[in-house]
Amino acid sequence: MTWTPLWRQAHTAGLPLKLFSGKNHTVVWDVPVYAGGDALRVSFLNHYGKKATRVRAMAVKFGGTVYPITKKGKTSFKIKSGERLFSDEIEVDVPEGATMQVRICMADKNADNNMTEEFGMSYKGNLVMDDVMPDKTKNKLLVDNGVYYPVPAVEGIEVRTKNAPKVIAAFGDSITSMSRWTVPLAKRLHDTYGDEFVLVNEAILGNCHTYNKPGKIWSMFGEKGEDRIAWDLEGLDLHTVMFTLGTNDFSYADEDHREELSAETVIAKVTKTVEDLKAKGIRVTSTTLSPRFGYFGVPKFDDYMNEQRKKYNDWVRTTDLFDYYIDADELLKDPEKPDWFNDEYHQGDHLHPNAAGGQLLADNYDLAKLVGKE
Repeated sequence: MTWTPLWRQAHTAGLPLKLFSGKNHTVVWDVPVYAGGDALRVSFLNHYGKKATRVRAMAVKFGGTVYPITKKGKTSFKIKSGERLFSDEIEVDVPEGATMQVRICMADKNADNNMTEEFGMSYKGNLVMDDVMPDKTKNKLLVDNGVYYPVPAVEGIEVRTKNAPKVIAAFGDSITSMSRWTVPLAKRLHDTYGDEFVLVNEAILGNCHTYNKPGKIWSMFGEKGEDRIAWDLEGLDLHTVMFTLGTNDFSYADEDHREELSAETVIAKVTKTVEDLKAKGIRVTSTTLSPRFGYFGVPKFDDYMNEQRKKYNDWVRTTDLFDYYIDADELLKDPEKPDWFNDEYHQGDHLHPNAAGGQLLADNYDLAKLVGKE
């Protein structure tokens, strides 16, 4: 028997002023069950909190039954500062192919969270044990700005399986964390290989691999990938890491950071990270970086930054470092303006794939090469 992740997230230090931090709100999201088993447990993380945080209540619902999550038999419990905590085990049949609804309500403002669930909802008050969630429309301002309700405190949902599904972790930035391509790709993997593989999303919006943007407000972008990879992938028996960071590194390559964030420097640091993973027997795949001209971010993406992006892409296409790569740049670029995102495939900001763009990426993965069965 082995514990297999059904869902997982990397953690950040949360939004400024701990906005949407979960206090006295029930955050709800769905998890497809791509590996069935006979028990469940939840892992919690208080990586960034300066003091203990308390879970007021948590539960999962599937098959019409709501199952409370407990620690030492208690439905409310603390997670100490810096602690990774596992819940009690729930002995229950978890059928492959089911959809699990997960609910959590925090008793205080939580410092650890992430925004990866586009269709997640947040309701005022503790509704964790309710049979049905009320109808609610997501805040229009959040939808228009592509902001999701953060999931507080939870690191992962795990199922106890008889076999040992191979774990694939997508390690990236918002292009990955928005789940527009990871969700359909996970379904393709399950439709093709059943429960032989599971895909989890370990991405953070705004994340760089080699650079931390100064200022407390930017802590919501997470610590740079070369540092956070050690704890965000901790506890996973990894088969493959899908390395998808890089676009944000080059977006900061202004005149003050051009040497620090040149293609050569980023490539050297990515190479070190990948070699460290492969030394542990982990497969690593990658992607080229899609176009960024037209995005409203600061500093403005300029010709120099774009040249670094293209140099990096040329390296990805020619290096033998990765076990496999997908050419996202080629798939998503405008054929008439190749340094710009195709308008059919971005969400209106010239950077992030919309549903069609995400599906296009997912459909173009050669699954046999992705999982090493070629």
